[in-house]
Amino acid sequence: MPKLQTPLLSIAAKGKFDNQLIYSSWNGRPYAKRTANQSNPNTPAQATYRTMFAFLCDAWPYLSAQSKATWNAPAEEKRIQPPNAFIAYNLARWLHFKMPQQEFKMPQTSTPPGIAIHYLTAGAGILDTYIETQYGTPPWAIAIFHFTTSATTPIRNALAAIQRLSSSDIITHRRRNLTAGNYWENALCIAADGRSGNQNVSGPAAVY
Repeated sequence: MPKLQTPLLSIAAKGKFDNQLIYSSWNGRPYAKRTANQSNPNTPAQATYRTMFAFLCDAWPYLSAQSKATWNAPAEEKRIQPPNAFIAYNLARWLHFKMPQQEFKMPQTSTPPGIAIHYLTAGAGILDTYIETQYGTPPWAIAIFHFTTSATTPIRNALAAIQRLSSSDIITHRRRNLTAGNYWENALCIAADGRSGNQNVSGPAAVY
């Protein structure tokens, strides 16, 4: 990444040049870098990463003050804000197929509830999910994994959604623009410490 002095015969440059270079500045120092080529910007791994990222962004405002306080120290160490520390830590866990935690390095001692009701309803390019957890304290979230075969074991790249629960023990979810075929689903309850309950399989449901 070269440093520039009067780039392009000017005092400064900013933006793309011929779709080959990007000119900008950092801390008052101009620089240039090559544009990135995206070979496949929406692989299953990238899609599930974005799904988890969206969940974490949504979850932070609903954490308790006590849980948020646990992210102050790791945030200060990395010189970032506590919400960013929460997101970065849990995305790193997700890369190893570990579920997110509300608190930093939270001991995993919980017993998440199971799922009492789980069924799918298919339509023209759509798949609707209804999930109801067992009676008791609702878990933090429910992770939903979709398959086009009768696979019964959740895998990271099959994550279709992860939804936060509040006072309700019921969630619904809709997937759109699906190709015709049979679909199966596996769901897990996720506790605040990142432990998951017993998996529950539903399907097949025939999308047309």
